Amino acid sequence: MHSRAEYPYIYFHREPDIVFVYKIETNDYITISNMHQGGDWSTYKLCNSFAEFNHFEVEPIQGRGYFVSMDDLHHVVQAINLYIQKYRDPAKDLYPYHLVSSESGAGALKYSLQSPKKVIGFPDFLAIGPLWKLNEARGHAARFEWLRENINYEDEDFELEEKVKNTLREIEDIPAEAPLYIWYSNNIEEQICLRYFLKLLNKKENDIILIHSNQQLHISQLEPESLQAIFAENNVNAPLTFAERHFLQEEWNRLTESKGVLHLWKNDEIRHVPENYYDQHLMKMLQKLHDDQEKKDFINAGLLLGNMVDELGVNINLFYLEYRLRYLIYSGQLALKGIPKSMRHYSVMLR
Repeated sequence: MHSRAEYPYIYFHREPDIVFVYKIETNDYITISNMHQGGDWSTYKLCNSFAEFNHFEVEPIQGRGYFVSMDDLHHVVQAINLYIQKYRDPAKDLYPYHLVSSESGAGALKYSLQSPKKVIGFPDFLAIGPLWKLNEARGHAARFEWLRENINYEDEDFELEEKVKNTLREIEDIPAEAPLYIWYSNNIEEQICLRYFLKLLNKKENDIILIHSNQQLHISQLEPESLQAIFAENNVNAPLTFAERHFLQEEWNRLTESKGVLHLWKNDEIRHVPENYYDQHLMKMLQKLHDDQEKKDFINAGLLLGNMVDELGVNINLFYLEYRLRYLIYSGQLALKGIPKSMRHYSVMLR
C-alpha cells in the first residue's frame, strides 16, 4: 500500500479506491499487537487522486470491514514508525539513557533507578541464532528467517522483528548531549549485546559509561537494592575512550563474520559452539528421567527442559533447547506424543 502523511494523520491507499487513515497519538513506536489493541483508524472511499485526498472533505465509510494480510500490516506498521521518527523531537529528552540487553532488564532498571531517565531494553536474545552480516539488511532478514523457522516464540508474526527495529530507532534517536550508560554482566547475552550497542552507537559522540555488575546473573535477576548499589559504584567511572569503544566494536564485527547459531561465554570470552552442543545433554537427561519411572513412558517436554535448566544453569536459553529437542524428534531419535506447538503441548520418549 502507498502512504503519505498529513501529520498527525497517515493515509494508506488500498487499491483500487479505499483509503485507510491512521492518527498518530504518541511518540512511542508501535507493533502489530499495538494495532490489534486499538488505534484511531477510519476508512474512506477515494473519489479523486490519492495525492489530493483529504479526509476532512469526505465522510468515512461506516459498517464495513476489510481484511488486511499480516504482511500488509507489517508494512503499515513500518510506515507509521517511520513517520513517528520523522516528526518526533528527541532533542528535548536530555536525561540519562540506560541500555540493557533485555526487556525484563529494562523493567528492573525502570523500577530501581531514580527519575528522570530513559531505559532501552533490547528485545532479542543474541546468544542464539545467526549474527552473520547483522550490520546489514540482509543479515537482519537472515536472522529473523532462522528464528521464525526454528525458535518457538509465542509472539505474533513479525512482533519480535518490529520490536527490534523500534529499539534500533530509539537508539538512533538518542540526543547527542545525553549521558549514556550500558549495563551488562558476565553472561553471554549481555556480553554480546554490549558489543552490539557500541556498534550501533559508533557514530555518536556521547560519553558512554559501562555499568558492570561483575556477576553471572542477568541484570533482570538482581534486586533493586543491588542495582542501585551497582549504579552508585559505577556511574563515576570514566567514559570509554575511543580506543576502548573501537576494540569492542571490532569484536562485534568479528561476531558478524560467523554463521554459527549458538554462542557461549567461557573464560571471559565469546565462543561459537556447534549447533548440536546440547543434544547429548538432552538425551542423557531424558534417560535419567526414564530411569526414575517405574515403567518407561512419555515425559512432558516442559519437565525435561526444566530439568535441563536446573542442571546447566540459568544462562541457558530454554527456547533453543526446545528447538534442539524438536530436532531430535524429527531426526527419529525420540518418539513424540502430542503437537509440538509449545513445550507444554507435547511429550517425548527415547526410542
